[in-house]
Amino acid sequence: MKDIVIVSPHQDDEIISCFEIIKTAPKNVFIVYNPTGEEIRKQEALKLKSEFSQIKSQFFMNEIPAALLDTNNTLYFPCKDDTHPAHIQAYFKGYDLWLNHGMDVVFYSTEMNVHYKHEVKDWIEKRKLLNHIYSSQSRLWEMEAKYYLFEARIKYMK
Repeated sequence: MKDIVIVSPHQDDEIISCFEIIKTAPKNVFIVYNPTGEEIRKQEALKLKSEFSQIKSQFFMNEIPAALLDTNNTLYFPCKDDTHPAHIQAYFKGYDLWLNHGMDVVFYSTEMNVHYKHEVKDWIEKRKLLNHIYSSQSRLWEMEAKYYLFEARIKYMK
């Protein structure tokens, strides 16, 4: 079984897009966040580890730690359809790792305006978790249920 590495440009992207992946992960989950951002959201993100025993480490850095760039791991990156500049930048890193380095990469969307989205089975649990961990951002999903009702992931084929 593979370890999972989630590249999350913003603290909360990991739950918005990969809640089901984290929840059902049979092995270790590592999350790599962009180091910039509000300090409160960084502190909120660290609470996530206490919610899931699968989360082994959370990193705040610009690059994925070399030890996690293992072909035995599955990497999750934002997709090209997300419009935020930090997501687009992360997408190109993921695309390069998939295309040129043979890594197992899955792309996710935080915007949910893509044709490959699906309904989250445990959306009530996901919403509660978002409110518990990222209370500073709760107005976002109060106004847009898509953040807890749906997830979208796609894997490119060569």
